[in-house]
Amino acid sequence: MATAAIRMKDSLLSSSSSSPETDVTQMITPSNIDNVLIQELNELSLNDREKTMEEIHGAHAQTVAQHEQPDKIQESLRQMRLEVQNTPPINKQAFEIAIAKDPRYVDHDKFWIRFLRAEEYDPRKAANRMMSFLEFNREFFGEHVLTRPVCQRDLSPAAIRTMTEEGMFQILPFRDNSGRRIAVFLGVGEVGMSFPDIEKQRTSMYIYQCLSNDEQTQRLGFVLIVVMHTQGPWLIVQPNAEAMRKTFVTFFEKVPVRSSAIHVCFPDTPVCHALKSSLLFLMSKKDRSRTRFHLGSPTECRYSLKSFGIPGECVPFSVGPNARDEMKSHQQWCQLQQSKEELLYKDTDDPSRSCFEMESFVVECPQNEDCLFGKGRAIMKHPGTLAMHNILKNRMDCWNNASFKEKNGLTWEVVNEILSGDGRFLRQDPCHGWFVPVEDEVARQKVSIAFRDMAKRIRKRSQRQQEMKTAQEKIIHSVASKSSRKSQIPALRDPEQLLSNSCRAYSTSDSEASDGGMCSFLFDRTKVSSNRKGQNGFENRG
Repeated sequence: MATAAIRMKDSLLSSSSSSPETDVTQMITPSNIDNVLIQELNELSLNDREKTMEEIHGAHAQTVAQHEQPDKIQESLRQMRLEVQNTPPINKQAFEIAIAKDPRYVDHDKFWIRFLRAEEYDPRKAANRMMSFLEFNREFFGEHVLTRPVCQRDLSPAAIRTMTEEGMFQILPFRDNSGRRIAVFLGVGEVGMSFPDIEKQRTSMYIYQCLSNDEQTQRLGFVLIVVMHTQGPWLIVQPNAEAMRKTFVTFFEKVPVRSSAIHVCFPDTPVCHALKSSLLFLMSKKDRSRTRFHLGSPTECRYSLKSFGIPGECVPFSVGPNARDEMKSHQQWCQLQQSKEELLYKDTDDPSRSCFEMESFVVECPQNEDCLFGKGRAIMKHPGTLAMHNILKNRMDCWNNASFKEKNGLTWEVVNEILSGDGRFLRQDPCHGWFVPVEDEVARQKVSIAFRDMAKRIRKRSQRQQEMKTAQEKIIHSVASKSSRKSQIPALRDPEQLLSNSCRAYSTSDSEASDGGMCSFLFDRTKVSSNRKGQNGFENRG
């Protein structure tokens, strides 16, 4: 297998030696991988190097916010439209066909701006990416998809079944610590080995397009995790290295969203070490600088991913029917996309317009700042919900001492604080599974209920603590009374010292040796508070 992997690498090098897209300055081999990466990193300027490190760790939100000012967005859109106008007609055939058929989709600002964000507001690169994306859709799906988004019904039944059951490419239902969506490539599995490459590309492009519908993902990019633990055979038996390279170029240079970080998880085997150089060769120079490798078992890779702000314990490392638990969230995602598309095409007048409007009231994956209303562990443990609970806890003293009018104002303060921090108040749709924003007044009422529930929990906790303290005092006095009669120990003012001395004297008595276990039991306060029957029995003996 290692020999086959090296042959595949040599095939990649020979087939791409004359390709103009190749920007590798020297041959990448297993022995000089680190040297090539260091050389390319040193060629970057100081600002570019810092920017790359910030993107890998998700600390580039402030840099992105500088370009998100309305006047800068409009100026970038104007320059991008000029670039498209100056493009030769031979290079924008798909765009002109779309404009001639129905311009409402491709001429919408929200369609253009996702390509600007994907190219970090470079108008020329954004124009080329948009036209390449339309050419890809025209080639792989047909001209009828140029006036609307690609949907599941544009895929073949076999492709939909493979996407749902195999789960070779998944969008995880949560974000990393910086708020980026996470995509995981797990290989094609046994069924996908014989699946046509064109169907794989169609399915992957559909998933990337769904990923680009999230506005925060457009701005921050997404995190791509490539799991090599299940896809070694897929890489080794590739008969056409150029087709494999074309797939990578298509994904990373034509999709309407960019990857801000790439993490590759390898098992520590000789085969995967040989494939590492081949995988790096398939990437562009920019992608290589944003790639990090993690070697070891799935558990070791999960721990390594945590250092980059990725909840590694939730990342799947297996596919197919044997990974039903890990496939559950992916199948729910596929069903959610189907429900969105069915709702979209109910607007028979203009489904292209509805797709942009749906983004504002249908939330597939809440942001980390969003506060969720509902039941379930996932909702209660969401970062935005936990942040709201901390805000309520800090204001609980004011709530307990406030009048009705003051409580009303206090709830509005909490609502405004969350909204001013780019958060939203969302509730889960019970029928479809997605989240929808709620009115501000509804959010205020929910916050008021959360205040009351938290106050009740605090009172109950205080009551339980008081009951536990009372029970402990009864036990102390009971032991003191029995100890004083048995060993004539004088009364002590410190209850803890009294209890300790009483039990020590109690354990030294031969006639009461069996009660030594009872004294050790008394030191476990949790068991004492929960076993009231045992306490009463001991008191009766006294």
